[in-house]
Amino acid sequence: MGADAGDMGIGFEFENFHQALSAFHEARQDPMLMEVNRKRWEDPAGDISGPVLMRDVYKPMDITAPVVVVRTYQMSRKHLPEMIDIVKEIDSLSDNQVTAMVPVQHPQMDRIHGIYHFHSLADAGKYIDEVGLSPRFQELVNKANELGALVRSGMNIKL
Repeated sequence: MGADAGDMGIGFEFENFHQALSAFHEARQDPMLMEVNRKRWEDPAGDISGPVLMRDVYKPMDITAPVVVVRTYQMSRKHLPEMIDIVKEIDSLSDNQVTAMVPVQHPQMDRIHGIYHFHSLADAGKYIDEVGLSPRFQELVNKANELGALVRSGMNIKL
């Protein structure tokens, strides 16, 4: 839903970048993956983006969450501490986990991603009704828009 609707993505979580890049190196050497990539380039069924590397700046993302909403702001990195404070306050508005990530290797380095974790689509809808439309949340969104511009909002649903 939202930005990138219909796209498929694969995400992994690692303790550190050494582990992440070591796993990526090993995967690139795997004969089966090499064959999949060869076929993919010969007969692409869609556009490919990535891989990208991200780092947590506020709480780790839960990659097991069935539903996540990702809101992406474009901003100068000099505003990162203030934006993290806003994310912390948004996180305190409910029991749903909110995290934030920034790119390490990505074509758009001037981004921060606020990630909202939900157990179901119904939970996401309830959050929007009760928190997302609340005056306090809207105040925080307006404050965030003084630091950067909301450039993407989308929902990822685990298959």
